[in-house]
Amino acid sequence: MLGGTAPVLVFNFASISSASILNKLGFKIGEDSIFNFDIPVVSIPVYLDEKLTGILVDDHERTINVEFETDGTENYEREISSDVKVSLKAQKDNVAFQGFLAMFEQILKRIPSQSYKIYFYYDDVFMTNASLKDFAVTTVQNTDTRIVTFTLTNRSEKSKAIESVLKKFSESLKVWK
Repeated sequence: MLGGTAPVLVFNFASISSASILNKLGFKIGEDSIFNFDIPVVSIPVYLDEKLTGILVDDHERTINVEFETDGTENYEREISSDVKVSLKAQKDNVAFQGFLAMFEQILKRIPSQSYKIYFYYDDVFMTNASLKDFAVTTVQNTDTRIVTFTLTNRSEKSKAIESVLKKFSESLKVWK
Protein backbone atom coordinates (compact mmCIF):
# COMPACT_ATOMS: atom_id res chain seq x y z
CA MET A 1 0.00 0.00 0.00
CA LEU A 2 1.31 3.40 -0.96
CA GLY A 3 0.62 6.26 1.39
CA GLY A 4 -0.95 3.98 4.00
CA THR A 5 -4.38 3.87 2.37
CA ALA A 6 -5.95 1.43 -0.02
CA PRO A 7 -7.41 2.66 -3.29
CA VAL A 8 -11.12 2.76 -3.93
CA LEU A 9 -12.65 2.47 -7.38
CA VAL A 10 -16.35 3.14 -7.82
CA PHE A 11 -17.97 1.97 -11.03
CA ASN A 12 -21.17 3.85 -11.85
CA PHE A 13 -23.18 2.18 -14.59
CA ALA A 14 -26.34 4.26 -14.47
CA SER A 15 -27.27 7.71 -13.28
CA ILE A 16 -30.15 10.06 -13.66
CA SER A 17 -30.21 13.83 -13.76
CA SER A 18 -31.85 15.49 -10.76
CA ALA A 19 -33.35 18.04 -13.17
CA SER A 20 -35.41 15.32 -14.86
CA ILE A 21 -36.74 14.14 -11.50
CA LEU A 22 -37.54 17.65 -10.33
CA ASN A 23 -39.23 18.43 -13.66
CA LYS A 24 -41.45 15.37 -13.18
CA LEU A 25 -42.45 16.75 -9.77
CA GLY A 26 -43.33 20.12 -11.31
CA PHE A 27 -40.18 22.04 -10.36
CA LYS A 28 -38.54 23.60 -13.39
CA ILE A 29 -34.79 24.14 -13.05
CA GLY A 30 -32.22 25.14 -15.63
CA GLU A 31 -29.31 23.03 -16.87
CA ASP A 32 -26.84 25.30 -15.07
CA SER A 33 -28.68 25.20 -11.74
CA ILE A 34 -26.81 24.07 -8.62
CA PHE A 35 -29.68 21.65 -8.07
CA ASN A 36 -28.94 19.88 -11.36
CA PHE A 37 -26.56 16.98 -10.67
CA ASP A 38 -26.26 13.30 -11.50
CA ILE A 39 -27.70 10.82 -9.04
CA PRO A 40 -26.01 7.41 -9.24
CA VAL A 41 -28.46 4.54 -9.65
CA VAL A 42 -26.08 1.57 -9.94
CA SER A 43 -22.73 2.10 -8.21
CA ILE A 44 -20.29 -0.67 -7.36
CA PRO A 45 -17.45 0.28 -5.01
CA VAL A 46 -14.26 -1.80 -5.09
CA TYR A 47 -11.96 -1.44 -2.09
CA LEU A 48 -8.51 -2.64 -3.16
CA ASP A 49 -6.92 -3.46 0.20
CA GLU A 50 -4.30 -6.18 -0.30
CA LYS A 51 -5.11 -7.87 3.03
CA LEU A 52 -8.81 -7.98 2.21
CA THR A 53 -8.78 -8.73 -1.53
CA GLY A 54 -5.34 -10.16 -2.28
CA ILE A 55 -4.90 -7.50 -4.98
CA LEU A 56 -1.72 -5.47 -4.59
CA VAL A 57 -1.61 -1.95 -5.99
CA ASP A 58 1.93 -2.03 -7.29
CA ASP A 59 2.26 1.52 -8.56
CA HIS A 60 0.39 4.52 -9.88
CA GLU A 61 1.41 7.44 -12.05
CA ARG A 62 -0.42 10.69 -12.63
CA THR A 63 0.02 12.98 -15.64
CA ILE A 64 -1.71 16.19 -16.63
CA ASN A 65 -1.52 17.24 -20.27
CA VAL A 66 -1.93 20.92 -21.10
CA GLU A 67 -1.99 22.47 -24.55
CA PHE A 68 -0.49 25.92 -25.12
CA GLU A 69 -1.44 28.16 -28.01
CA THR A 70 -0.20 31.60 -28.94
CA ASP A 71 -2.41 34.07 -30.76
CA GLY A 72 -0.30 37.14 -31.47
CA THR A 73 0.83 38.33 -28.07
CA GLU A 74 -1.72 36.36 -26.03
CA ASN A 75 -1.02 32.85 -24.68
CA TYR A 76 -3.88 30.43 -24.19
CA GLU A 77 -3.82 27.27 -22.15
CA ARG A 78 -6.31 24.44 -21.97
CA GLU A 79 -6.30 21.16 -20.19
CA ILE A 80 -6.32 18.22 -22.57
CA SER A 81 -6.41 15.42 -20.03
CA SER A 82 -5.58 14.36 -16.53
CA ASP A 83 -4.58 10.68 -16.55
CA VAL A 84 -3.85 8.16 -13.83
CA LYS A 85 -2.11 4.90 -14.72
CA VAL A 86 -2.46 2.13 -12.13
CA SER A 87 -0.66 -1.23 -11.91
CA LEU A 88 -2.10 -4.12 -9.89
CA LYS A 89 -0.81 -7.61 -9.09
CA ALA A 90 -2.85 -10.67 -8.12
CA GLN A 91 -2.97 -14.43 -8.48
CA LYS A 92 -5.05 -15.67 -11.40
CA ASP A 93 -7.35 -17.75 -9.17
CA ASN A 94 -8.16 -14.84 -6.83
CA VAL A 95 -11.96 -14.46 -6.69
CA ALA A 96 -11.86 -10.74 -5.87
CA PHE A 97 -9.49 -10.22 -8.80
CA GLN A 98 -11.86 -12.02 -11.18
CA GLY A 99 -14.75 -9.85 -9.97
CA PHE A 100 -12.62 -6.75 -10.46
CA LEU A 101 -11.85 -7.76 -14.05
CA ALA A 102 -15.57 -8.33 -14.64
CA MET A 103 -16.23 -4.66 -13.90
CA PHE A 104 -13.99 -3.69 -16.81
CA GLU A 105 -15.90 -6.10 -19.05
CA GLN A 106 -19.08 -4.20 -18.13
CA ILE A 107 -17.37 -0.96 -19.16
CA LEU A 108 -16.56 -2.38 -22.59
CA LYS A 109 -20.28 -2.83 -23.23
CA ARG A 110 -20.94 0.80 -22.36
CA ILE A 111 -18.09 2.54 -24.19
CA PRO A 112 -20.06 3.42 -27.36
CA SER A 113 -22.72 5.30 -25.39
CA GLN A 114 -20.35 6.40 -22.58
CA SER A 115 -23.01 5.35 -20.08
CA TYR A 116 -20.54 4.71 -17.28
CA LYS A 117 -18.34 6.70 -14.94
CA ILE A 118 -15.41 5.68 -12.80
CA TYR A 119 -14.41 7.34 -9.57
CA PHE A 120 -10.89 6.71 -8.21
CA TYR A 121 -9.59 7.70 -4.79
CA TYR A 122 -6.02 6.87 -3.79
CA ASP A 123 -3.04 8.56 -2.18
CA ASP A 124 -2.79 11.93 -3.98
CA VAL A 125 -5.39 11.10 -6.64
CA PHE A 126 -9.07 12.05 -6.50
CA MET A 127 -10.79 11.47 -9.85
CA THR A 128 -14.48 11.80 -10.53
CA ASN A 129 -16.32 11.25 -13.80
CA ALA A 130 -13.36 9.39 -15.29
CA SER A 131 -13.37 7.10 -18.29
CA LEU A 132 -11.19 4.17 -19.25
CA LYS A 133 -8.34 5.09 -21.57
CA ASP A 134 -6.55 1.74 -21.76
CA PHE A 135 -6.50 -1.63 -20.03
CA ALA A 136 -4.13 -4.61 -20.17
CA VAL A 137 -3.64 -7.90 -18.34
CA THR A 138 -0.29 -9.70 -18.57
CA THR A 139 1.19 -12.79 -16.94
CA VAL A 140 4.47 -12.89 -15.07
CA GLN A 141 6.49 -15.57 -16.84
CA ASN A 142 6.33 -19.07 -15.23
CA THR A 143 3.94 -17.95 -12.47
CA ASP A 144 0.24 -17.60 -11.74
CA THR A 145 0.67 -13.87 -11.09
CA ARG A 146 -1.26 -11.47 -13.28
CA ILE A 147 -0.43 -7.81 -13.71
CA VAL A 148 -3.23 -5.44 -14.63
CA THR A 149 -2.48 -1.95 -15.87
CA PHE A 150 -5.19 0.54 -16.68
CA THR A 151 -5.33 4.24 -17.32
CA LEU A 152 -8.21 6.44 -16.29
CA THR A 153 -8.66 9.86 -17.87
CA ASN A 154 -10.85 12.76 -16.92
CA ARG A 155 -14.05 13.28 -18.83
CA SER A 156 -15.27 16.79 -19.36
CA GLU A 157 -18.27 17.62 -17.20
CA LYS A 158 -19.83 19.00 -20.36
CA SER A 159 -19.28 15.79 -22.31
CA LYS A 160 -21.81 15.79 -25.10
CA ALA A 161 -22.04 12.00 -25.12
CA ILE A 162 -22.97 11.88 -21.43
CA GLU A 163 -25.46 14.69 -21.92
CA SER A 164 -27.13 12.82 -24.75
CA VAL A 165 -27.31 9.58 -22.72
CA LEU A 166 -28.79 11.39 -19.74
CA LYS A 167 -31.21 13.27 -21.99
CA LYS A 168 -32.39 10.00 -23.56
CA PHE A 169 -32.76 8.48 -20.11
CA SER A 170 -34.72 11.46 -18.79
CA GLU A 171 -36.93 11.36 -21.88
CA SER A 172 -37.67 7.72 -21.15
CA LEU A 173 -38.96 8.82 -17.75
CA LYS A 174 -41.71 10.80 -19.49
CA VAL A 175 -43.46 7.46 -19.96
CA TRP A 176 -43.99 7.34 -16.17
CA LYS A 177 -46.49 10.22 -16.26
